[in-house]
Amino acid sequence: MNELDKASIQFSKLYPENDCVKQDVINAFEAGAEWQAKQSPWIRVEDRLPDTDKGQSLYEVLVKMNDGKCYVAANIDVESIVEIVEATHWMPIPE
Repeated sequence: MNELDKASIQFSKLYPENDCVKQDVINAFEAGAEWQAKQSPWIRVEDRLPDTDKGQSLYEVLVKMNDGKCYVAANIDVESIVEIVEATHWMPIPE
């Protein structure tokens, strides 16, 4: 069972007395989760920065600048890039 299935079942427990409504809730929840998954992979630097392990580099990410240009950077360098230049977003490098 994947995380979406677990979450939709937990959410559907709010409506235990009506199986028809329960299935509608599950369907709506799953449709919303699928829609969210298709949204932009870019993460705003204002929302969060890449994870680090005690300041150690774990991976490289793409960083998007205010002018639309993108660069590859180590995850631990993103915070410095934000402070020095106008980086707006980052994302893990797609496979």
